[in-house]
Amino acid sequence: MAYYELITSLAAVFLLVFLISHRPEFPEYSTFKRFGAGFFGTKPVHVVVQNAYDKLGGVEPFVVRWWARDIVIMPRRYLKDLKSADRSHISFFTSISRAFYLHTTVGDLYTADSSHRMVDVVKKGLNRRLPHLTPVLVEEIDYSFHKILGESTGNFTGHQFLSDDQELNPAAEWVEVKAAGLFAEVVHRAATRILVSKELSRNERFIKRSLSYTKSLFVTALIITNLPLGPLRGILAWPLSCVRQWLLRECKAISRQSVINRVEESHKPGRREDYEDAIQWTLDLFPQTGIEVSIERFQAELLQNLWAASGAPGGVLTEVIFQLLLHPEELEIVRDECIQNYRENVSVVRTVRDKPFQFSDGLILPVGSWFGFPIQAFHQEEQNGATDRSTFIGFRFVTEDVDHSIIKEKTDKMGPTMVDTNNLVFGYGNHACPGRFIAVKLIKLVITTLLIGYEIKWENKTHKRPTPINVEGQFAPNMEQSIFIRKRNETA
Repeated sequence: MAYYELITSLAAVFLLVFLISHRPEFPEYSTFKRFGAGFFGTKPVHVVVQNAYDKLGGVEPFVVRWWARDIVIMPRRYLKDLKSADRSHISFFTSISRAFYLHTTVGDLYTADSSHRMVDVVKKGLNRRLPHLTPVLVEEIDYSFHKILGESTGNFTGHQFLSDDQELNPAAEWVEVKAAGLFAEVVHRAATRILVSKELSRNERFIKRSLSYTKSLFVTALIITNLPLGPLRGILAWPLSCVRQWLLRECKAISRQSVINRVEESHKPGRREDYEDAIQWTLDLFPQTGIEVSIERFQAELLQNLWAASGAPGGVLTEVIFQLLLHPEELEIVRDECIQNYRENVSVVRTVRDKPFQFSDGLILPVGSWFGFPIQAFHQEEQNGATDRSTFIGFRFVTEDVDHSIIKEKTDKMGPTMVDTNNLVFGYGNHACPGRFIAVKLIKLVITTLLIGYEIKWENKTHKRPTPINVEGQFAPNMEQSIFIRKRNETA
């Protein structure tokens, strides 16, 4: 009898948690159609969004569950309202902080009035200097490959990327590595060089801890979101974030004295060393850093910008390499272009804040609501002028124009950093990602360095793209796929 009562009580508790956690967050959401992943939630959210968008003909807002919260998915016509909406009213920072439960680790870093400091350092510090930072990035990327893969001997020092049975080979022979891990570290090291400092980019303890910290931000959020915590999710998010809290403390402890030295140096009269990094740009833009803003908060800002700049490019790089290996006939074409250019140059979701947001047709979303746009669905539409959009075509946007002015014009309109209603990867209007320029530059420079200095191959008997990881509608490259790499005998 007691056993039966226990089972009944547990069932009642689980039912209550289920009902509470699935109730609409805002009464206003009841006017929208709701689409879900089924009772057991087995359908990926990006599939749910695509199916709902198609079913409604792309003309109605609808609600789905994303990162354990309701989000309103908006049709294309509302993009014009997003374009001019003020950042203080429609906030990406608030959305990402809530989705990843970042407040449990960095407090109000993303929601306080001072959060603009992180954006300003990128827009007014990094982006204005980016054309002149190419040699610095090339140097750091080259250093990173040598550090991980060894010097010109081809001797690998990056043990964590070797297969379990792989022995270090002093000769420049093929060695098997995990592609995702390799490119994640190369990008992380290069980003650290300019988004923190050169001193810390060469500090192996800091690189190890900061790389672990940036990875933990996503992993921890994934754990918090997917556990059946119901109304206790917000409370239990704190203890579940203990690992990334510890990693953040470790990163701060390692970098603290270096950051303090730079702050003190900036306050001294006279000429100082000409640094080209985010520490200096922050001190130039906000001279009271270290006084009105604590050293600890300054360190957190640096680390969060490092996470933003290094996470996505590493994944994109891995996928690019996979596609080049799937199409070896195109790999040599890209390599030749890299060599030629090297010789010639050596160069999504928002949160409504403060007051309800009204769209141009009268639709009003309450304070605190999430809304986003179905980018994949938009990109699949015919009006984007592409055919066979589900198949990768490496030279889809390449033409045979010989007039360089025409090429320049097309690059401006179709380049990877361009944002418009047909290319929303980096956002739109006032809400376009300011870090898209460094992200694209890192990807291009790492690929150039790799193809010029190294040969790559793999054993892929399926001749298909390695299955990516899909989490909450976001994709990461296959983490287990190995590639073979060695130094090239022929260098540019």
